[in-house]
Amino acid sequence: PDVSADGLVYTIPLRPGVRFHNGRDVVAADYAYALDRVLDPANESWAASYLYSIDGARARFTGKADAVAGIRAVDDATLELRLTQPDVTLLYALTQPFTAPVPREEVERLGERFGQERPVGNGPFVVVEHDAQAQRMRFRRNDDWFWPGLPYLDEVEYRWGIDRNVRIELVSRGEAQINAYGFDAQDLARLRKSGEDDQVYEHPLNAQRWVNLHPRVEALEDVRVRKALNLAVDREQLDQVAGDATGFGAPFPSTLLGAARTFQPYGTDLDEARRLLAEAGADGLRFTLYTTDDFEARLGATLREQWKAIGVDARLESASYDAVTELSQGGEADAWFSSYYLIYPTALDIISQYYLSDGGANYTGYANPEVDRLTAQALGTVDTVARDALLGQVEQLIGDDAPHVFLETVTWIMGVDRDAILNWQYNGVYGAYYDRIWRA
Repeated sequence: PDVSADGLVYTIPLRPGVRFHNGRDVVAADYAYALDRVLDPANESWAASYLYSIDGARARFTGKADAVAGIRAVDDATLELRLTQPDVTLLYALTQPFTAPVPREEVERLGERFGQERPVGNGPFVVVEHDAQAQRMRFRRNDDWFWPGLPYLDEVEYRWGIDRNVRIELVSRGEAQINAYGFDAQDLARLRKSGEDDQVYEHPLNAQRWVNLHPRVEALEDVRVRKALNLAVDREQLDQVAGDATGFGAPFPSTLLGAARTFQPYGTDLDEARRLLAEAGADGLRFTLYTTDDFEARLGATLREQWKAIGVDARLESASYDAVTELSQGGEADAWFSSYYLIYPTALDIISQYYLSDGGANYTGYANPEVDRLTAQALGTVDTVARDALLGQVEQLIGDDAPHVFLETVTWIMGVDRDAILNWQYNGVYGAYYDRIWRA
């Protein structure tokens, strides 16, 4: 894109010859529609806050405007975005799936089916089958894709709902090539002990896991109580349960910020945790921790026992992911797990989602005006060292406020038969690059 000297206007030329799966050329209006669709409050998109620097984006998402003033299709081949402030993350946002062009006519024709079973995009593969009952999808090579010679694969079959032990066996027997769901700690220990861990693929991430704490439980409004819960966690023990992480009691992943980091991560100090609880008058604290699967249930059971040591009773309750999402968005959940895989190589990503007062996934209602101010300053700071220094201050504020129980920095662990899959390329957030791999 051509960016104006003040960093407020992005003029973006489109690549010619790009077509949707329905055969129509992609034009600038498709990008304008896609961006507006993210910001349409009816869609409740988690990605909305990534676009807040665009003029009128917040007004659109909060229902105060019917259109976004700063998005304009100049002509079929040119998109213009006008910002209210410089934003060093905007180019990252424009590379993400949620800002991909969308054909309005297909959304209107298919309705809910567009997102659930028949998406029409412009990528390397076309969805040709979606069988919810059989839990299977098939993707066929897009012969009109604009990168010459790609993709190499003719077809990809994606299956879900399969027990993890069965998935491991399918890859071991050559009946499947990629175990995208990954492994848990028990799987890893078993495979490594037996010497069958050749399919294990570890991918480092900028990712963090924590427990959200909602002030609907009165005691959790007290920062001393939240700090006590952080100080009661034995993260080394938790790592043995998780298998995919390294304990790190700070807001941002250990892989970020480098020398700019000033916040000292929470360790384990049961005496200080008990003192803080007593000082806050929170003896006998009780709350409910929601879990959505067996993995979270094991983590939750470990945390429950650790918190018992300081007199805290965390009752575990299992519910579906959708149910917990609805409860958390409605402010009706006491505590629940989150793992966040940063899609930008900067802490601005996780801050914009969880720690800004109007963050897209800030369902605990955390708000600190100084965090908002410093983040806005960092968004307009081009120099990486200066920006990280500001973000270090932000992490210090968030860490001191302890809105979450900070647990671990996560590594993605999955399975792939690398004798069968060649030119293996992988992204820890979005998975394998199926357009450039091929079968042996």
